[in-house]
Amino acid sequence: MVGVGLLLAGSLLGNDQRANPTATQPAPEPSNSQDRAGPARLAIGQAGVAQDVLGNQTAQITASGPSYPAVQQFLEPGRGHWVVFDVDVKALRDNITSPQFYVLVDGEKFDPDYLYPGNDHMLQFSDLQADQRQSGTVGFDLPAEHGTLIVPGGDGEPQLEWRF
Repeated sequence: MVGVGLLLAGSLLGNDQRANPTATQPAPEPSNSQDRAGPARLAIGQAGVAQDVLGNQTAQITASGPSYPAVQQFLEPGRGHWVVFDVDVKALRDNITSPQFYVLVDGEKFDPDYLYPGNDHMLQFSDLQADQRQSGTVGFDLPAEHGTLIVPGGDGEPQLEWRF
């Protein structure tokens, strides 16, 4: 009788794995970079899905490149390098506007420059409806040829990022 009481007490105190299932099962790993907190880290050419502040998917965004256009007369980069990305946006719901982009180089933020060579294909639209797509370029005047292209979320924090 005492043996049965000790066995029962041992089960209730956690020696039985069924009473404490997390003791032997590790937490699941995220299946991709969008499953964890923070921005989705994407490879150049890979599509990411932007979300609004409520977590609703808004658009699928792909950034390709970068290219480094030759300096043209009257279009010289003030910081040293023109860096241009080809961008494709597919709306996943109605009334999607042009996403905002910026680049981080060594922790410094750079907004798009609208006077880069080839800006006649600049990504800019007012509204896309679900399943509509728009492609174009986004250019930057940067102090280096490498950095991180970022699409911020509705809260202003980085949501999608591509290292180049």
